[in-house]
Amino acid sequence: MGFFIYISEEIYKTIRNWKSITCSFILSLLIYGGIDYLAYKNWDKLLNSIEDKFYLRYLGPQIWHLFWILILHFALWIIYENKFEILEEYKRKGNFPWEKDPTAWNSLYQKTFWNYIINQCLVFPTLSLVLYSFGVEFLVTKEEFPGFRQIFCQLIFFHFCYDLFLFIEHRLMHYEPLYSWFHKNHHEYNDVVGILGEYYHPVEFALQTTALFIGPKILGGRTHIFTIFLWQMTNIYENIINSYSGYNFAWKPLGFLPFKNEAGYHYYHQDKNKGSYSFYYNLFDRIFGYDEEFRRDLREPKLKEM
Repeated sequence: MGFFIYISEEIYKTIRNWKSITCSFILSLLIYGGIDYLAYKNWDKLLNSIEDKFYLRYLGPQIWHLFWILILHFALWIIYENKFEILEEYKRKGNFPWEKDPTAWNSLYQKTFWNYIINQCLVFPTLSLVLYSFGVEFLVTKEEFPGFRQIFCQLIFFHFCYDLFLFIEHRLMHYEPLYSWFHKNHHEYNDVVGILGEYYHPVEFALQTTALFIGPKILGGRTHIFTIFLWQMTNIYENIINSYSGYNFAWKPLGFLPFKNEAGYHYYHQDKNKGSYSFYYNLFDRIFGYDEEFRRDLREPKLKEM
């Protein structure tokens, strides 16, 4: 009975939000379809410019990962600074940490900055080299270039694998002594803000990086390196913008997928520091009952401010 209630709630949510879901679906087709088309047309040029395919398989994802982190944080900085009226309607209620306590924010920001340097410039490249060096190599040629449907199905599969692994990892990290050793760093932020999306203890960040490659490694030789690029772009966008930006944009890529978490879902976890452990989908939390408080409080006015 509980499963059917869950399905009916998701169907009702879909019907209620049909406008934003339709917009998300169209936006996803335009973004992923457009990138797929442009990449396919210019793939030979890219390959011809890189003689050693190892650099494409290894350094390509490194540069791409760092590129999107910088782009999205820069975009958020512009939004935070200018408070565009057209976007402020999507902002969660309450002030950002630099508005509440500038002194405490400066201290935490400095710590976060050096954490980013360690994670992005040391942990991610090292672990990626290890993960890329073992197992089946990813496809790289234009003849092996995946079609749009294949890319889309693989992205969903990568989402599922990533979310399942991190659900387990996140739940374990809330047990002592793992919480004090590792996960407490992440909860130094009581408020959600974009830079929190990649702020983790290096050990936990290494686990998250491993989760990023689980889906691609399972599919192995059926995965094209271009799909890896898209997956990285999607994952970084989900972490920085959807989960932690402080904005709940109705129009977001892949927001039409069933069982998808809304931004308030993770805001609730960050505020309460318990429950709602999933990142992308609420399926696993519902199975184990970790979203009961969230669903109970969903009818309360306070939660609507998250």
